[in-house]
Amino acid sequence: MRTLGELNKTAVEMAKAFDPKKYVEAANAYEELTVRNAKATVEDARREFERERQQSAARAAEALTTWVQRFEWSLDMGYRMMAYVPTARRAQAIDGVRNVPDEFKAPYRKLAAEAPDWSAPMEAAVFGDILAIAELGWAAKIGERPSEPKK
Repeated sequence: MRTLGELNKTAVEMAKAFDPKKYVEAANAYEELTVRNAKATVEDARREFERERQQSAARAAEALTTWVQRFEWSLDMGYRMMAYVPTARRAQAIDGVRNVPDEFKAPYRKLAAEAPDWSAPMEAAVFGDILAIAELGWAAKIGERPSEPKK
């Protein structure tokens, strides 16, 4: 009985020690902390997403710039080399490029009709000797006559 009395006394002291007001304050503080942590987590995720989006956009812009630059180089090279293709073979060379829309071929067709014919030295090389082709004015500008082939 004495043990039961002590247990009862302990339970009464615990009930007196339990302050509902303090419990509510602690629960509210915990809830506020949880909400704050959740908001911070969401904000961190939003910032990370925005950073990745900006990096992705920067990479895409860089890739597009590189592609456009290489496309311009390809056009320039094609334009510069057109004079070295025999006039009778230009249409065949242009049309032989597969999977290219006609709108991209049109400027080459126009140039093929207008470019001078500097192909005589090229025909002599039979299009097989790349070094000879290079020596005949690979880097010559449109409108300039290439130098004579080296012997």
